[in-house]
Amino acid sequence: MTLNEAVDRFLSSLRFEQKVSEHTLDNYGRDLKKFSDFLSALQIGSVENVAVTHIRAFVGSLYPLMQARSVSRALSTVRSFFDYLVREEIAPQNPAEGVPSPKWRGALPFFLSVDQIFSLLEAPKMDSFTGIRDRLILEFLYATGIRVSELVSLDEGEVDLERLQVRIMGKGKKERIVLFGKRARETLDQYLGIKGEFLRSQKVNNEDDPGDRGVGGSRALFINAKGGRLTSRTIQRIVSKYARQIGIVTRTTPHTLRHSFATHLLEGGAHLRGIQELLGHSSISTTQKYTHLDVDHLTRVYDLYHPRAIKDRKN
Repeated sequence: MTLNEAVDRFLSSLRFEQKVSEHTLDNYGRDLKKFSDFLSALQIGSVENVAVTHIRAFVGSLYPLMQARSVSRALSTVRSFFDYLVREEIAPQNPAEGVPSPKWRGALPFFLSVDQIFSLLEAPKMDSFTGIRDRLILEFLYATGIRVSELVSLDEGEVDLERLQVRIMGKGKKERIVLFGKRARETLDQYLGIKGEFLRSQKVNNEDDPGDRGVGGSRALFINAKGGRLTSRTIQRIVSKYARQIGIVTRTTPHTLRHSFATHLLEGGAHLRGIQELLGHSSISTTQKYTHLDVDHLTRVYDLYHPRAIKDRKN
């Protein structure tokens, strides 16, 4: 089978069988385009002719062009591609299996302080539908640690007001339950109360849009002025707008609130495994990047709990 045919089959499998997000699909497509172009330059057009030396050469060619993290991702894509081909009996073996991943030091995720978070949550004015909606978006991002893609996919029927829980379908179609607090519930009550009035005033029937209906036929939780589901890009603009409004100059994204959620839980004494469950991470190693507590916090922990520090205080 030609390389291009194999790539097309793999991407179709990701889209229709594994149902990965468009963002993930785009990343796989870009990485495999680089891989295909590299092999074409070597006049290799068949998957059966790809050897481990070609994979190593491909990885080496990326270093002048990309950061180590991106090189590692590209190699991971090629591995997944050949894993698929071996499963489908298109390729006899995975030539990328023995190629080591580049080592890179992941940058510490940017997060906001508790005071910054509180200021951000108070930024939207609660005197309009948009203001209440924006406050709820910020509250939900921080209260649940939810991904922006998960947030925009939420339907009203997935929110349990009595138990203060949200049912989320995360990456890999894995379902999890996340919690939110009383403050978020208060804002949610206000939002749901005004949402129906807003739709009627705009003469919009949200339920008439089949593309906007989710699990159980329930309506999208977060809507725009036309009654349609908000997009991830719109959520990004909302977060950036209020961050600038309160004077945060560092680029602030919905993921920043997710980082802040995890960091503040950890600083408050939450167990890493519990945070892993709330974030929906499949591996604890992914969650471990949140162990970047600040020096002042570590100093306080040391002074409170280290036996020598306790002894020094007594003396």
